[in-house]
Amino acid sequence: MTTPPDPALRRSFQQRLLLTVGSVLAVTFVVLGVLAWFAASAWLNRYHRDLLLREAREIASHILTPEDSLDVSRYAWYEPHHRFADARIDPFFVQIFSPDGTLRYATANLDDLKEAAYPNDLLPLPPREASSFAPLHRLTLGPHRLYFEVVPLRDSRGRLRAYLQLGRYDPGLDSLLRNLALGLTLGLGALWLVLALLVRASARRVLRPLAAITAATADLTAADLSRRIPVPEDADRETARLALTLNHLLDRLEAAFAEMRRFTAHAAHELQTPLAILQGHIDVALRRERAPDAYRQTLTTLRDELTHLTVLVRNLLTMARLDREHHVLPRQPVDLCALTARVAAAFEPALNAKGIALDLTLDDDALTVYGQPDLLERVVHNLMDNAAKYTEAGQVSVSVRRQGDRALLCVEDTGPGIPETALPDVTRPFFRAASPDVPGSGLGLTLAERVVRLHGGGLSLTHRPGGGTRACVTFPLHTARPTPAGNTGVPSTPA
Repeated sequence: MTTPPDPALRRSFQQRLLLTVGSVLAVTFVVLGVLAWFAASAWLNRYHRDLLLREAREIASHILTPEDSLDVSRYAWYEPHHRFADARIDPFFVQIFSPDGTLRYATANLDDLKEAAYPNDLLPLPPREASSFAPLHRLTLGPHRLYFEVVPLRDSRGRLRAYLQLGRYDPGLDSLLRNLALGLTLGLGALWLVLALLVRASARRVLRPLAAITAATADLTAADLSRRIPVPEDADRETARLALTLNHLLDRLEAAFAEMRRFTAHAAHELQTPLAILQGHIDVALRRERAPDAYRQTLTTLRDELTHLTVLVRNLLTMARLDREHHVLPRQPVDLCALTARVAAAFEPALNAKGIALDLTLDDDALTVYGQPDLLERVVHNLMDNAAKYTEAGQVSVSVRRQGDRALLCVEDTGPGIPETALPDVTRPFFRAASPDVPGSGLGLTLAERVVRLHGGGLSLTHRPGGGTRACVTFPLHTARPTPAGNTGVPSTPA
């Protein structure tokens, strides 16, 4: 059998939560940061290139005449951003080339670029779609850094008339994007840290009530089950339900342990009494020599006590086995009428010896139930044994008949009956409503009730009109064969 790992070596819920949520958040933030950086980079490049393209369209709308000729003088080149190179006015550097590459016109601000010579030739520019988000084309001229575009000018019939080469000072996108990357890294990193701390705080808040529950349950022992788990005020609904469920479980355990202690004490007392009687009679018999008749009387007493002790031990063993739910109860069809007739026939001589009449009424049809024959026989035997013990005169009536889809077995007597206040307790182990002089262990009805419930039936005890007790049990007929309630299985025990 594999030994489970020490719980102390396992990862805590807080560690697992932080590892899982932290990893997911980290991957999510990295992806979001990369996407945000690329989106910002594409938008900035597209925006600044569109500034050049809009300027190119504006110039083209003037220098291309309606007659599809080229007239560079039609544009107002006197504007400051075409005349001066000062970066504060954000100048445009414009050159117009003929289709063969000859320079036709250049704005005046090209001559103002100090310490650098602006090229008088068409700059190489890879072809691309205007809607793309490709990076800007850059040009370095001494201390100046520019970006540029080359735009072909075509007339209304699609003929190439000229090239517009436009440049502007580089807006410093590289530095801006580096700062953006740094800002995203620091910002998302700080956000990840804050969220991790929030997750950690939430995990601690959730685990704090669980730790209290664990500490409370660790102090519980079988000797003291009276303590209950406190439900913390800040506990979530699920944690509160767990604490309440554990408290209900402790209620049931405490009741079960109390019942077990009561059962053990009663069993010990019931076993001690016949053993003490046996011991006493044996001691008296051994004290001195006696006549054969005295020894015979002592042996008879010993036999009666041993019979009572044997019945008591058998009942205790049967009840203990009924409580073991992991066994499978062997079942088979049982004729309840035939079983009842057989048990009644066994009791008839004893009843006749007491002058008590036996009235047996059986259904005309065989009533078959599905169960364990020995246990069913024990039920009928215990009911008739009670009726025979407590009836001094009159009769004992036994009947078996159909009641819908169930079989109804009733045993009635003309005895003193069960006091009204004792009726709720008669199926409790070792409870006896009769005088201690009447032999019995107080387990007969307890055992009968458990067996009947095990077979999906029910037991009821009521007062018989005119005096006495009426005990009835019902069993599902074999044709119905419902799933029994309660215990699902126990091995058979001989009566």
